[in-house]
Amino acid sequence: MRHLLATDNAGANQFYNDLSNEDKTQNGTTRYVATSALNKELSRRIQEPRDVYKLERLKDAELCVNTLRDDPKLEKLRALAESHIRKMQPKLKQQMLKAESITACQVSGEPLQPDAEVHHIVRQADQPDRSLDSTNHLLINKPPHREIHAAGTHSSEALVALAREKNWPYKPRT
Repeated sequence: MRHLLATDNAGANQFYNDLSNEDKTQNGTTRYVATSALNKELSRRIQEPRDVYKLERLKDAELCVNTLRDDPKLEKLRALAESHIRKMQPKLKQQMLKAESITACQVSGEPLQPDAEVHHIVRQADQPDRSLDSTNHLLINKPPHREIHAAGTHSSEALVALAREKNWPYKPRT
């Protein structure tokens, strides 16, 4: 990683340690970083005043990372994943009902209505890879669902705040 970032081990370690857990993983002693996080760091470093040699190394690294990101095989895998998500989404409500025996709106606590909907706590548009993640789903009645979207509530923290404001008994999953 230090080679990609045109830095020393201390700089690479600092970069890795400062990442959110969503952007890094480790398998034994091998550390992995999300391409988007690495690209963001490369872009930041390229825009700083740097030695010309290091700047060229950073630009080459950015080109390599983008080449990897845009690999046709990976693009195909992403397209297949998106297709799978689209296919599975209509089944989410029934899966949740079956797996969790939900009988009440998971936000308002009112009896679950037949036309209840699956709400994604983190928007699908922002993190499509979490579209099928059960920890990102709530089964809720239509009226609170409309209120959540009307309020622009797109995170767990914002949903907790809205629930408090509306006196809903919603508690985030732990």
